[in-house]
Parts: sequence; structure tokens; C-alpha cells
Amino acid sequence: MNAQAHIKQRSPGMATTQPLLLMVKIAELLANPARFFHPDHMSTATGGLAQEQFAAFCQTQTIGKRLNAALACELGVSAIDLQPAAIASPDVAQICNLVIAPDSAIEAFLSQVTAVRLQQAIRNCVLKADREQVRGVLGDAAYNTALREAPFFFADLADASVAHFDASGGLGAGAATTHSYVASIDKGLAQIFAWRMPKSFTETEVSLDDTQLRLFARLLASKGPQAGKGRA
Repeated sequence: MNAQAHIKQRSPGMATTQPLLLMVKIAELLANPARFFHPDHMSTATGGLAQEQFAAFCQTQTIGKRLNAALACELGVSAIDLQPAAIASPDVAQICNLVIAPDSAIEAFLSQVTAVRLQQAIRNCVLKADREQVRGVLGDAAYNTALREAPFFFADLADASVAHFDASGGLGAGAATTHSYVASIDKGLAQIFAWRMPKSFTETEVSLDDTQLRLFARLLASKGPQAGKGRA
């Protein structure tokens, strides 16, 4: 199951380290849930309309703002409380850049996290058909990370309980791990991240110890959306 089929191609903008600008971009995302959130989180708010119809109505000038406001109210968006002082923290700023990133950039990072978490299972794939199936789910870059970088730099972040790679899980392992890391830093940002994901991707809780949290922070810094020059 490819995450690209589940994550909408939307983003409030490019990566930045300026707290005020990050606040503005997060505010834009929260004010437009129909545009930025995954359809899984809107199923009870569409009034029987197909998701595509509901999203189209939300983009109209006349009723779009009201529909988005109603959806935001139903989801509890107003409970998200982010302060500029907190966003000034490098760890929080990295996560902010992740949650506002284009979906293609989020997918690329989740591929990397999945590759690192399931590195042992991936290395256990001996048949060419199995290896190609893994490559098809993760992409070339993340597949190479699992084989070349993960054993040396992120070995302790691996989920040793998984012996075989299940392609049907898609990037779920990466999303669940990312959600748990974000929650360890800021619960509000964890909720925003969850809203951008299919519900099934963040329903599983992943326990990360202190060493794994530090390794994940390193992975986010090196492979996350903000690691480059920013993506439109």
C-alpha cells in the first residue's frame, strides 16, 4: 500500500526556521483542514457529500471559510496551543517543518523512517522478487538507507520484533514511529501530524527509549523536509 494514495498533495509552504513564520504556516494549515488534512478525518463532517465535492465546496469564497471553520470545530482544532517561544526550540522547529511539509516530502521521510525501523526485515529479504517489492514500497533512496546507512548509524532504532517485511503495511511503521516521536516533543504537533495521515497510520503506539529518541532526532535532521533548502 503506497502512502501516495493516502496523503493529499498539499502544503502551506517551504521549510523555515523563523518561529513567527512557522506559526503563520501552521495557522494556515489549521484554518483549512479540508485542504490539508487526510480525508479519513472528515468522514463525519461531509454531510453525505463525496469527499471531492466537500473539498470543492470548501475552496469556494462564499461558503469555504464557514465549512472549514465547522470542520475545524468538529475536529477540535482550537485545542491546539502552540507558542512562538516553544517553536523557537530547534527540536520543535524541525517537527513544525515536518507537519507543514508538502505531502511528497512527508512521504519521502516516512519511507526513510520505515526503512530504518524495518532494516532487519529488509535485510532478511533474500529473493530478488521480495527485494524488488520492498524497493517498490520504499523507493530507491530509502531502500539504500536500509542496507547501507541504517546498520551503521541507526541500528538501535530498528524494530527487532519484525522479521519479515509486509508490503501491505506501506509506510505505516514509519508514520507510527514518527507520530510517537512528535508526541514526545509536543502533543499538539502530534495531533496535527495525525490529521495529515490516514487514521490507520497513527493508531499504533510505538515505544521509543531515550537512545531511540535521540537517533530519531538525528534521522529527522538528516533526512527530514528541513534538511534541504525547502520544498514548495
